[in-house]
Amino acid sequence: MRFDTWNIKSLNGREQETLQELKDHNIDICALQETKKKGKGQIQYQDYILVYSGVDGHERAKEGVALLVHKKHKLNIDQCQYTSSRIIVVTIHLENQKKMNIISVYAPEDNKPKKERELFYDQLQETIERQPANETMIVLGDFNARIGSEIIPGARFSNV
Repeated sequence: MRFDTWNIKSLNGREQETLQELKDHNIDICALQETKKKGKGQIQYQDYILVYSGVDGHERAKEGVALLVHKKHKLNIDQCQYTSSRIIVVTIHLENQKKMNIISVYAPEDNKPKKERELFYDQLQETIERQPANETMIVLGDFNARIGSEIIPGARFSNV
């Protein structure tokens, strides 16, 4: 199973390009941030299911987080947790009967109010703590982190 994460600005009008990239690179699950979709739910796009969580319908479209899951995993989707417009969790049954909890996040930028940033990290911590310890957990997304040009021992970033 291959994973990836993209900051997409707005999914509207870019579905075909996004789906083609996923197919070309054999990506089964892709976390998307800054989708600017309103509400929450699921939409079928060709070979993928978009599970998304955005702002309420009466708000201006901003933020938004989603997971694109290949349709071959459709029957394995156990549940979706729509925590906020910045955090979503999709639980998938694996072949060995274990569950995998995939968390897609979109952290507030440094210029956002401190209270908003703290709320996000509190919600993320609670979301992580709610996931059963005996289940696999993967966190994907855009943390809007800035570490500068200094090398920090032990910090590791990777594309899975």
